[in-house]
Amino acid sequence: MACRIVSGDEMACFIKNENMIVVDTRPSTMLMKYHIENSMSYSEFLTFSENNKDLSNRRIVFICSRGHKSYRLGSIFSRNSGLTVYSLEGGITEFMQNHPDLVVMGGGFR
Repeated sequence: MACRIVSGDEMACFIKNENMIVVDTRPSTMLMKYHIENSMSYSEFLTFSENNKDLSNRRIVFICSRGHKSYRLGSIFSRNSGLTVYSLEGGITEFMQNHPDLVVMGGGFR
C-alpha cells in the first residue's frame, strides 16, 4: 500500500466523512493552539490502531505543519499496516489559509 497526497480541498470534503481519522503529528503545544476538529495526536492514534485492528474501512489522513513529516509517518504506517493512508498537502499551515472554518483555534485538544 502507499501514502497518498491529498489536497486541502479534498481534505475539506473528507472531513464530512464519519469514517475518517485525522492523525495530527505535530507537538502537543501546537495541537493546543490549533487543530482540525476531532483529530487525534499521533500517540493516541498508535494506541487506537492497536486496539482497533480493522481499520480497512476508515480513511486515515496524517497531517503536520507543512506536509513532510506526515508523509514520512504515513508511509511507514502504510508499509507496516498494509493500508492506504493519506497525507495533507502543504500541511495544516496551508489548509488553515484556505479552510479556516475547519480549524479549531485555541482551547483544549481532545
